[in-house]
Amino acid sequence: MSKFVMISLVTIAAFGLLSPAHSEYNQTINQVAEVKTMEDGSYVNMQGYIVEKLDDESYNFQDSSGNILLLINDEDWNAESITSKDLVEVQGEVHNGWTDVEVKADMVSKYAPRLKKQLSQK
Repeated sequence: MSKFVMISLVTIAAFGLLSPAHSEYNQTINQVAEVKTMEDGSYVNMQGYIVEKLDDESYNFQDSSGNILLLINDEDWNAESITSKDLVEVQGEVHNGWTDVEVKADMVSKYAPRLKKQLSQK
């Protein structure tokens, strides 16, 4: 393999690992109260419940620290059937509006396995 091809592959791999999808989402679970204080464009990882559908793509998300508006496009549901009793994990981006803070979901998954594991260990 030529030196140019090898350098190109290493560069592509490095940029892939540094992309927001890999570097911004981490193992930290953000609480709603914390998310409401974050800067616009911050990436968050929340675990809690989708307690109410407000309209076609708007939902009320709740954890132990409060509620926040959650925007979910159809393609970000992961083909999940979720009820208000299902513990979910949401990865998304903070959007600060004129009067409120909302999270635009990039991924929603049922069960939030890390939180269930933490709760079962207590």
